[in-house]
Amino acid sequence: MLDREDLVVSRCPGVGRAISKKDAREIADALIDRCLAEKYERDKIQQHLKNVTLPRGTFVVIDTEGMKYL
Repeated sequence: MLDREDLVVSRCPGVGRAISKKDAREIADALIDRCLAEKYERDKIQQHLKNVTLPRGTFVVIDTEGMKYL
């Protein structure tokens, strides 16, 4: 599990079988990669929010590519 940017590990029942250190490392790496991707997306969205004026009475979606009118 990630606690902010720290990887926290503990014993857990998991899938009911042993897992190799290699497999555990791959899972941890995937978790960290996902965290970095989510941070990138969050930062891009915040950047777009700073640079746009939200229109009144119109629905929009803001994602990593910018603002899109619905």
